[in-house]
Amino acid sequence: MEAKAKIFGQRFGNCCHLNENFIEPDMRVLLAHCLFLRNGGVKCIVWATGRSDPYGSLRHPSFFIRYAAGDMPSSGYPNGGLRMIRQTLITAIAVAALAGSALAADLPSRQPPPAFLQPPLFSWTGVYIGGQIGYQWGPSRTQDFSLLTGALGTSQPNYNADGVVGGAHIGYNYQINQFVVGAEGDVDGSSFSGHGTSLAGLYNFTTRIDVEGSVRARAGYAWDRALIYATGGAAFASIRNSYTFLTTGNADDLSTTRAGWTAGAGVEYAVTNNWSVRAEYRYTDFGAYSDALTNSSGGLAGEHKHETENSVRVGFSYKFNMYAPPPPVIAKY
Repeated sequence: MEAKAKIFGQRFGNCCHLNENFIEPDMRVLLAHCLFLRNGGVKCIVWATGRSDPYGSLRHPSFFIRYAAGDMPSSGYPNGGLRMIRQTLITAIAVAALAGSALAADLPSRQPPPAFLQPPLFSWTGVYIGGQIGYQWGPSRTQDFSLLTGALGTSQPNYNADGVVGGAHIGYNYQINQFVVGAEGDVDGSSFSGHGTSLAGLYNFTTRIDVEGSVRARAGYAWDRALIYATGGAAFASIRNSYTFLTTGNADDLSTTRAGWTAGAGVEYAVTNNWSVRAEYRYTDFGAYSDALTNSSGGLAGEHKHETENSVRVGFSYKFNMYAPPPPVIAKY
């Protein structure tokens, strides 16, 4: 004989009355299948729900656990099959709790991922200072003229001057997309000098530039940390000329401060966000001016002069940070 029914409040033949007293709080019996044996006993199979599968197979949100309760005497209530069912279910609950804890330990952590700090983006914008050193060369042109009438005389042979130049610079750049514009000023000390002799061999000429500088605009195009630029503006120099009349030994030693113009181009590369290196070529024209030879010519003659120079310089710059780095970006997964 075989009986199958919900377990709560049901009586199976002459066996017993099953109820919720043997059910633990974490479990709920759904269905019982009882078989009455020939020897007078009863074998029941119970279906119940729990939080986890004691055999390791998780079914969510609920699943069934199938337990064999064993033989129950026909008149043994509750010392027989009911006690065995109760023990079986309690054991199943304990195993289910352990399996649930182990499974929870294997789940991935729900802590937020670490913040990703984006490195500061590079920009040419900012105030910078630096230094430079280089080499310069150029011709010195001389032409005689009369101090009495102003009439032009003989054009003397050009003589070349050259020397080392070096100093410091300060400037400001502003970057708009890939275009960089700015202004720069520099001051250099120089060993630029040269000398020559007149056509008749009567005069010796000497030219020196001890100090020079410029104030210039810069405009360029940047490929990230590389910048190619053009530059141009006003230039100035302290020029010293000496004229010696070889026949008498009389000499004129004259100094003048000249203003002219300069233009050139260069390349610059930012090694870090602050430090950069550069190479630059410039042409400078200090214009024409006149020297009166009052001592060596007795106030009769003078010289028209025109100084130009070419220069190449290498240098370095340090750019000050003008803005705070962007805030960190939180990675989201």
